[in-house]
Amino acid sequence: MTDTEEVPRSMGILTIHFADANKKVLIWRDQATEDSVFNSQKGDEKQVLKSVDKMLKDFPPKKK
Repeated sequence: MTDTEEVPRSMGILTIHFADANKKVLIWRDQATEDSVFNSQKGDEKQVLKSVDKMLKDFPPKKK
């Protein structure tokens, strides 16, 4: 017989959408997922800023 233990996990998903409101079309979208979310507001803020910086490093997209 094997013993198992449930361990709750926190997961965070941040999605950014840029849209042209006049034309009502999506211009750009990116998403970041974090498997382990901090248990403090300050830690959460640092994770969000890091994720946003990483997502926006390739914005604006290159023209094809």
